[in-house]
Amino acid sequence: MKRVTILSVRISGATIGIITVLILSITDCYSQTDYLGAGDRNLLLARMSTDRDTAITALKAAILNFNSEIELNPGAARAYAGRGEAKFLLGDYRGAVTDCRDAAELAPQDVKTYIIMGRAEAALGDFRLALREFDKAIDLNPHHTDVYLTYLYRANVKSDTGNDAAAITDYNKSIEVFPSASAYLKRGLAKFNLADRKGACADWGKAKEMGLKEAEDLIRKNCK
Repeated sequence: MKRVTILSVRISGATIGIITVLILSITDCYSQTDYLGAGDRNLLLARMSTDRDTAITALKAAILNFNSEIELNPGAARAYAGRGEAKFLLGDYRGAVTDCRDAAELAPQDVKTYIIMGRAEAALGDFRLALREFDKAIDLNPHHTDVYLTYLYRANVKSDTGNDAAAITDYNKSIEVFPSASAYLKRGLAKFNLADRKGACADWGKAKEMGLKEAEDLIRKNCK
């Protein structure tokens, strides 16, 4: 049987007050919600959901989560970037740009922040700024996980501004890293704009093989 010894210690009222404050502080730390984790989970749910209402609900919840984190920790770059992405997906492009700028100031090496900011600026028609953000993301880490998407987004902006030859170069780089149906479709459109109908139809054919319905329509209209 273990021997239990009770040690009686005389302490003052002031000491009891200090101990009580310390205990309450420790308890409060452990009871706080993981707002960043909750926000990230809601963002993931929104990205994966095929139901628009579910996605919108998750995005609004994510914004509330990130708001709470920012209130507790105004220097939380991840919270600003996450809130910026949620706003972007909800169509609040100006809000997304503002949050991403704050995130970039706090964590200037975070590639994802520049990608989100660039997409939001492109949606606002600020193509020069969008190109700058995509350039920054690629320069920071040309081997990051989403670099093929960054090339794709940058190519879209170049194509939208009439620079289809430069866009094709970026589409090529995107496809080299990851041959997505969207990249083939968009490269085909750029080639079509440059009067390369054969090349365009070949790209649309690949996009069709990958299940992209839009490619079928383009082939039917332009590749007889």
